[in-house]
Amino acid sequence: MRRWPWVAACTLSVFALLPAPRVAAHASFIDSNPLDGSVLAESPPVAELRFTEPVLTTASSVRLLRLGSGGEESLALDTAHDGTTLLAEIPRLERGAYMLRFVAVDPADLHKTVGSIAFGVGVAAPPSESGQQVDSSWLSAALRATTDAALLLDIGAIVVIRLLVRRRRDLDHIVRIIAVSSTVVAVGWLAQLGCDAMSVGISRVEWRALLLTSDPGRRSIVGAQLALGAWGTARVLLGARGRAVQAFAANILLLIAGGFVFVAAYGGHAGIGGSFVVGVLLRAAHLMALGMWLGAVCATWMLCRRAPELRSLWRSVSSLAAVGTLVTGVSGLLLSGRVVMTVTALLGTSYGQRIVLKGVLLVVLGVLGAMAASRALRGAEPQRLAIELTIAAVAVIVAATLVGSAPARGERFTAPLVPV
Repeated sequence: MRRWPWVAACTLSVFALLPAPRVAAHASFIDSNPLDGSVLAESPPVAELRFTEPVLTTASSVRLLRLGSGGEESLALDTAHDGTTLLAEIPRLERGAYMLRFVAVDPADLHKTVGSIAFGVGVAAPPSESGQQVDSSWLSAALRATTDAALLLDIGAIVVIRLLVRRRRDLDHIVRIIAVSSTVVAVGWLAQLGCDAMSVGISRVEWRALLLTSDPGRRSIVGAQLALGAWGTARVLLGARGRAVQAFAANILLLIAGGFVFVAAYGGHAGIGGSFVVGVLLRAAHLMALGMWLGAVCATWMLCRRAPELRSLWRSVSSLAAVGTLVTGVSGLLLSGRVVMTVTALLGTSYGQRIVLKGVLLVVLGVLGAMAASRALRGAEPQRLAIELTIAAVAVIVAATLVGSAPARGERFTAPLVPV
């Protein structure tokens, strides 16, 4: 049994040693040279497109359109300034109006920014489209929602198994839940990596860099190891005879659950709105609290359906859920302040409105949870759990769409300065 702490420690150390860019996960367009709308006396040799983060050159593209002729060609690309500037070679241009349409791909998680700049050579420039970030596909969002739900269930089941070990109860059913949910998390992360890679073109992805330095790649590599660790520890737990050995194995599962949470919290929008480390800690606390709350409730509900004699667990689970609800609310408010710049952005953008919707759903869940907890404290089984879990599933889906969208931050959300 002594080998399991070393296995878990090595698993987490692999994640820590893999290189990781501290990025905001969205390469926002800043400006260009030539400027959008400019009128040039002669053809420029190169166009510079500047972004807030490095871009993946092999997956990005810039196309030159000559207005009125219908002609369009793809331009050769290079980068400058540590990859944050795309350089597009422009052929010799005749007098006329032109447009450069760009698709910039962020190497951290393959999010796209699309837009155009327009200029004229000897004539007025045509209208252009400002740069905007493209949300992830519905398939990617569905995979993310499924994975997030499995992650919360995994955390909750591991918390519940610690309660069962203390009570010397049968562990077969809960171990199966842990094994299946851990597998779904690992497979879901792998599938999401493939889905994101296909969205930009399999042949255009730098796989070595994607696997070793991007958030999806790191999650896939370490998630597979954590799932194997969960399977192995679950087998040890089932075969253990003494209570001390079972408790030790349950603690290893708690460590693996922490690994899953840390991997999930490490990327995405963690660096937006402040310190990257603080962002990771807040997201980890948010995920762990949701697992203690919604995950533990779901795991206990599934367990009691198979083993009604375990209904006495509800009192302990309700106490843990109360703590999870409090931490979820506090961490959620702090995280919202990091990704939404103003109240106007919160209420006037689809991203902000989805945050509000998620918050409303969690408040409803909190009210239902308080009602269920009052019954559990009286020794009765909670009611309306199916409704509560359905609302929780909707909240997970809303949260999954947020990760694949651009936060409501940036210059366009900053109030203009009023001259005094």
